[in-house]
Amino acid sequence: RPKKGKRVSRLEKVKKIKIINTNIRSLDYTPPNVTEIFIKKGNMALAQFNNISQNVTKIEIINNRLVMTANLYNLVNLTFLDLSQNNIHGIPKLPVNLKTFIATHNKIKEIQNLNDNLMELNLSNNLIEQVCNIPLNIELLNVSRNLIKHVNLSSFNNLKVFKAYNNFIDLIIGPISPKMEVFDVFNNQLTQVPELGINIKEIDLSNND
Repeated sequence: RPKKGKRVSRLEKVKKIKIINTNIRSLDYTPPNVTEIFIKKGNMALAQFNNISQNVTKIEIINNRLVMTANLYNLVNLTFLDLSQNNIHGIPKLPVNLKTFIATHNKIKEIQNLNDNLMELNLSNNLIEQVCNIPLNIELLNVSRNLIKHVNLSSFNNLKVFKAYNNFIDLIIGPISPKMEVFDVFNNQLTQVPELGINIKEIDLSNND
C-alpha cells in the first residue's frame, strides 16, 4: 500500500472532480490542485471542507441529502457555489469572494450569511417569506416560488435581473434600478409596479391583479 504522500503526488494534475449517481456520503479530502467539484445524485448529508483544496473556485453539490456544511467559509478562492436540490434549512456562512450562490429546491426560510461581494443569488423554490439581508451590489436576484408578500428593491442600484414569479407579492417598493434588464413577477397579486428604466428588455407581469 503506497504512503499518503505518494498517492497525493500522483493526483497533483487533477483539476476537476465529478461524481454522479453514487452512494457518496462525504467529501473529506481533495487533491491539492483541484479547482472544480461536481457531485450529483449522491447520499451526502454533511459536507465538511476541512481538507479541501484552497484552489477550488467552483463547487456543485446537487440532488444529495445535504443538511449542512462545515468550514465552507475557509475556501477563500471559491467564486461559484450550487447547493440545489438538498435538505438545507439555513444558508451557511459564505466565503468572502463568492460571486454566485445557488440553492434552489431546499427548505430555506430566512436569507442570511451572504457575503458582501455576491453578484448572483438564486434561492427559488424555498420557504422564504422576506427578501432581506441582500448585498447592495447584487446584479441577479431570483426568489421565485417562495412565500414572499412584499419586496423593497429601492437600494439595489446594480440589479439587472429580478425574478420573483409564483409568490404572493402585492407590493414592490421602488425606485427600480436603472440597470434593470429582466423583470419577472409572473403569478403574484400585484395591482401596480414601480416605473422601469430604459434598459429593460424583458417584462412578465402575467397572472396578477
